[in-house]
Amino acid sequence: MRLVRRLVIWGVAGALCFAGGASAQVSMTLTGVGNGFVMGGVYSNPYVALINGVPTYVICDDFATDVWVGDTWQANEYSLSDVGSSGPQKFTTPDWSPYTIQQEYDAAALLAEDLTANMGDPTLSGEYSYAIWTLFDPAAISGYGGNSLTASDQSAINGFRNAALTEAASGAGSGLDVSIYTPAAGYTSQEYLVVSTPEAPLSATLGVDLVALAGIVLVMRQRLVRG
Repeated sequence: MRLVRRLVIWGVAGALCFAGGASAQVSMTLTGVGNGFVMGGVYSNPYVALINGVPTYVICDDFATDVWVGDTWQANEYSLSDVGSSGPQKFTTPDWSPYTIQQEYDAAALLAEDLTANMGDPTLSGEYSYAIWTLFDPAAISGYGGNSLTASDQSAINGFRNAALTEAASGAGSGLDVSIYTPAAGYTSQEYLVVSTPEAPLSATLGVDLVALAGIVLVMRQRLVRG
């Protein structure tokens, strides 16, 4: 999961991260950066997206793909039980032996719930975000573009990720009400997780407009998906 974008100042409109999945195809538009917390050179989860027009908190698990605020794409919606070794979700090769890709997504869902419960805390938002990102992109632990993470943050990130993997391996992830939004065929965007919580408040969506007007661009560095 290489989820987060890199913080870049441009005199242009802003940008951010996205996703899609299987049980239903939906329209998504990235509209904001949540609370605007930054760690390691990127905005922390959650972000705000319109899903079929409804403002929703979304949690990016994809640290390798660049997206912009205002981007619109089609995504397929899946449940955790749909995850398989060949998809339909975005990542299919597990990075953390001896865990399976199902267990890695279950761990991401557990972390997404923890992040959602602590989204007002700038440190925990960042650490949980990186814990999710490192599940699918271990190199994310280095931060972005010279904005390295502190040793304390790295230790917390590794601890959160490893604890979530252990829980997932014990079956704790089964039954979680977390949806996966994976970009539909023909769309290059990020993948997102959505915890079954109320819609994002309108104020969160408006916050994105202010970010765009300020000329701040949230960029996810594009990297090749590792094997």
